[in-house]
Amino acid sequence: MENVKAPRKLSNRQLFAFITPYLKSFPVRIILTLLCLVFAKAATVAVPVVMKGIVDNFTPSESGSMGLTSVLVVPVALLLVYGGLRLMTTLFNELKEIFYIRIAVNVSRRVMLDVFEHLHKLSMRFHAARQTGRLVRDVERGQKSIMTLADMLLFTILPTAIEAAFVLSILIYNYDYTFALIAVSALVLYFAFTFTVTEWRTQFRRKVNEYDSRANAYSTDSLINFETVKHFCNERWELERYDKSLSKWESYSIQAQTSLSLLNLGQSLIITAAITLMLWRATVGVVNGIMTVGDLVLVSSLMMQLSMPLNFLGVTYRMSRQATEDLESLHALYEADVEIADIPGAKALAVKGGQVRFEKVSFNYEDNRSILKEISFTVNEGQTVALVGPSG
Repeated sequence: MENVKAPRKLSNRQLFAFITPYLKSFPVRIILTLLCLVFAKAATVAVPVVMKGIVDNFTPSESGSMGLTSVLVVPVALLLVYGGLRLMTTLFNELKEIFYIRIAVNVSRRVMLDVFEHLHKLSMRFHAARQTGRLVRDVERGQKSIMTLADMLLFTILPTAIEAAFVLSILIYNYDYTFALIAVSALVLYFAFTFTVTEWRTQFRRKVNEYDSRANAYSTDSLINFETVKHFCNERWELERYDKSLSKWESYSIQAQTSLSLLNLGQSLIITAAITLMLWRATVGVVNGIMTVGDLVLVSSLMMQLSMPLNFLGVTYRMSRQATEDLESLHALYEADVEIADIPGAKALAVKGGQVRFEKVSFNYEDNRSILKEISFTVNEGQTVALVGPSG
């Protein structure tokens, strides 16, 4: 029977505290990554603003005519600015990737190296109580979760928040309060719906992970101990317990996907309603003469632009929650107590001459599993002594 305690749920603060020490080596790269992120989003939001100027420039004046300067000079300048902004968006996004990738892979490597070292320090009692397949799967998913969480934060959640702030600023500055009210209401409703439904469906993802790890543990241990399985004719038993875990995994996977479809449908409904209301309000403004066609284009472009990252927010939040659970499992391994550890600053053992004497030594991994019972012997310098059990 596997004696494994479920990993305790960690707060965002605790997870951040776990990763922070590894990030302290890259203060300059972190600052440059964030600056590139802000500049890229600023250029992205500025594109619709320039497009409004281009459209308004081609709109005839009240007299019904356009001057030569308006026809030629201004549009060309705005088109150059438009192209430059799109190029800057790509440039800063790629620079962000360049600055960030070294941080991500280095942090992932160092965390995994520390966990691997820690696992080798743990006692035989710990490893005897764990199934190798499950342990390997938890470590593998934990490694991926580190980069997943960083990617979700830097490339989806934070950019969406920055873009939303820019969009709201433009709406508040240029138009009446109803435009900003529609946008804010949509964002609040979208976030509340996404987080509520995602928290509800997290239970299915936890079960999927649990039975995936369990099935992997059964298959790995069964194949590693293939000779034992064959000797005791346990093929049917191994197959049945493997299929039992896979059946549970199948059931919860279906529930997870069904709940995801409901989440996506609700998100689409909220975004579509917000864009429709915004376009209706802008159309009324154009008809009443208080807004231009360029304003209609600007409002439409801003909402469409904001809706694209929002459409991925549910997926992002789901993936970040799943990555958090995987990181909790990795953190639990890293926090496992080392039963036998050197004191801080201990020096390497250097012995010349002498002997090692065992007198009535008893030892066991578990209370009901005695390994040595009051054994006595002496090992002199240069000798090699081995203990061999009945199985050889």
